[in-house]
Amino acid sequence: MGGLTDFSDFFRSFLALVAAGVASTALVLVTAVAGLAPPWPPLIIQITAIAQLLVLVIIYQNFHRAGRNRVNMLMKRGVIALISFFLVYLAAHSLLTFSLPNGELGLRGLFCSEAAIGEYASSCPFLEERQIADATFDDDRLWTPLGILGSRLILLIAWVGSFSSLVFIIATFVVYQRRQNT
Repeated sequence: MGGLTDFSDFFRSFLALVAAGVASTALVLVTAVAGLAPPWPPLIIQITAIAQLLVLVIIYQNFHRAGRNRVNMLMKRGVIALISFFLVYLAAHSLLTFSLPNGELGLRGLFCSEAAIGEYASSCPFLEERQIADATFDDDRLWTPLGILGSRLILLIAWVGSFSSLVFIIATFVVYQRRQNT
């Protein structure tokens, strides 16, 4: 009977972890619907959910026995990380994204192509929407592949970092408080 009880406890813990992951992903969905999600990669919601689940597992595995002082220090660092990642994300999002005619977001690159430098040297790499429209929204014509990749990675890291930091703070708090109640 002990093996079945152990499995039952494990399964309940697993379901609780999945429920926590679903709850934390709800906030990601809300921000995506509000138009704050990065335009790349297409599966950003799923990538963020996986990152959040990994943070939950790491927190439980490494800090479920941490003392109050350590938990307080971890939470303070988590808040600093959250604020930093979120501010970088908002700044990068405002600088690097633009509206496409179909309502979706396009992405500016960090480095202009030689053709764009020749035509828009004073604006590169942060071209105005009018200039982007003149190039028929062809990002390959305006920015280098490395420049576009750099923009994508900045937004991706700041986005995932923001939500992972938030989950880190909440999970650290919950793991510590849960232990206090047992």
